[in-house]
Amino acid sequence: MVEEFLTGPEISIDAVISQGVCTPLVIARERTGFAPFFEETGHTVDADDPLFDDAALLGQLDLVHRGIGLTEGTTHTEFKLTSRGPRLVEINARIGGDFIPRLGMLAGGSDPILAAARIAVGQTPPPRVVLRRTAAIRFLYPAADCEVVDTVVHDDRFGPTIREALGAVAAGTNLWLPPHAYQTRSRYGHVIAVGADAGQVVADLDGAEDLVTLRSKPQST
Repeated sequence: MVEEFLTGPEISIDAVISQGVCTPLVIARERTGFAPFFEETGHTVDADDPLFDDAALLGQLDLVHRGIGLTEGTTHTEFKLTSRGPRLVEINARIGGDFIPRLGMLAGGSDPILAAARIAVGQTPPPRVVLRRTAAIRFLYPAADCEVVDTVVHDDRFGPTIREALGAVAAGTNLWLPPHAYQTRSRYGHVIAVGADAGQVVADLDGAEDLVTLRSKPQST
C-alpha cells in the first residue's frame, strides 16, 4: 500500500451528524512518538482550541461526511494540519478511543457517548457545550521490550492538575515497543491531568513517567 506522506500536527475530531449537519464535539491534539511509526502517546483537549472556529478544517470535515453520504451517525475523524491546509488521514464510524471522549467531558464539554446514543435512537443530539478547562493524557511506555513485574503509583509526586495515574498491566504481561507492537500491547499505564491553566496541565504531564514506576524483567518468551 502506498500513501501520501503528510507532515504537520495530527488531530482527531469526535462529531455527531444529524440530518446532514456535522457538529464537532471533541477536538483532540495528538502527541506522537517512536518515529517513524506515528505511535499515539497522548492527547490534549484544550478549552481555548481555535480549531473549533477554523473554517478550513470545518469545511473539510463537512466535505468528508458529505463525500461518503453519511447524514446520521457518530464519527471519529483524523486530520493532519499540513502547510497546505487540513488533510484527511482516516474516518471511523465510532467515537474515539484512548479516553478521548472522557477528556472532552473532563474539559467541561459535551458528552460524545450520550450524543452517540441519542443519534442511535433517532433523537436530536444535544448542542456542543463550550469547553472550560484543558484535559490531557499521557500513555506510559517501557524503555525496552520487557515482562512486567509490577507497577507503583507515587501519588505524593502529583502536580496540582493530576487527576489520575494508573499502572494498567498485570504481572507477567509482556510489553513490546513499536514496531513489534503498538498502543495497548506497548503501554504499562497512563496519567491524566485536568485544569483551567493549560500550561500547568502540560507541566504536570512532563513528569508523567515519574508518577508510575514500572518494575520489569527481560521477557521469558
